[in-house]
Amino acid sequence: MSDSTGIPSKRIRTDEEPRVLTRHPRFWFDDGSVILNVETTSFRVHRSTLCTHSTVFADMFSLPQLETQEEQEGCPVVDMPDKAEDFACLLRAFYEPFMFLDSSEDGRAKFLAACSLLRLSTKYIMPGIRERSIEQIERILPASLDGYDSLSLAIDQAPNLRCRDLAFAINVARETGVQWILPAAFYMISNCAVDVIFDNGAYSYLAKEDLRAWASGRDALSDAMALGPLSMSTSDRCTDIARDEFLLARFKGYLIKNRRRKVLKSITGTGTCGACVAHFNAISDACRKDVWENLPKWFGLPPWPDLLAARTGVNPRLANPLYDMQFVTRSEKSVKNTLRTDATFEKTCGFGNLEQQEL
Repeated sequence: MSDSTGIPSKRIRTDEEPRVLTRHPRFWFDDGSVILNVETTSFRVHRSTLCTHSTVFADMFSLPQLETQEEQEGCPVVDMPDKAEDFACLLRAFYEPFMFLDSSEDGRAKFLAACSLLRLSTKYIMPGIRERSIEQIERILPASLDGYDSLSLAIDQAPNLRCRDLAFAINVARETGVQWILPAAFYMISNCAVDVIFDNGAYSYLAKEDLRAWASGRDALSDAMALGPLSMSTSDRCTDIARDEFLLARFKGYLIKNRRRKVLKSITGTGTCGACVAHFNAISDACRKDVWENLPKWFGLPPWPDLLAARTGVNPRLANPLYDMQFVTRSEKSVKNTLRTDATFEKTCGFGNLEQQEL
């Protein structure tokens, strides 16, 4: 277990029932030089690989404390304060970097893995893996309306994200400073039915402030959905007889039928003439742009210019609330102030790691 400084410590024997450890089937290498115990899973990996990717690991392994650490099969044994499945994702990024290029992998699994990688790559200061993780997440949670439109099919169908997945992403974004994905994440989770949010426990993974933001933003989206079509008019080139009465009747039925339509979707299938359809779509596009611009305000976030500025100037050391020291020298002090305890880590994000299970 870890001490109050967060430094992996020498394991102390107690009278309690010993923990049963299982070797990870993929990441136990016979020529590995260090054994990492994460929850009930043991990983035997290469110290040089860890140090190459992370200054935190390099600093950790430079401590004299590790020289007296308990050994197993000639390797020092270190207890890590993380989730085993998250750590396996991190090791996969080390040893199987092609995972980022694997288009055959399930979209939802790939999204959740990217979120887990973002957490740990930020925690252990791995800029390259952090950036690749952000790229994967942005494919599902884009920071522009054009990006949303180009990925709308994938968002609606391929990943098949659940509400708890989006809650996971919101927490990870808050924790790691990647706030520019929050508008899309909040928008998507606002399209989940209220009973799904509460009956399946997704709400429990949202901090109180985020739950409040979800509720107020959802109300604003409902207003935009209800009021938007009412401001539409027919085209001047419309030739339908009694077009105004026809339009009113059409949209009364349309609003009832599509009252749960996602507000960022284009309006189609109104049954009006071609000129009016083109006219409606032009107005709809303007309304959608207005909705997109207002998403940050509705969900209590900084405006888009600030979010996008953070995106272009992202710095893990500045964006991550866990890191309050610059790495200047490899000293015990720097490690103690960087590798915090798991309790602090969970307190910061408000819930710890999600159990990524089916709803």
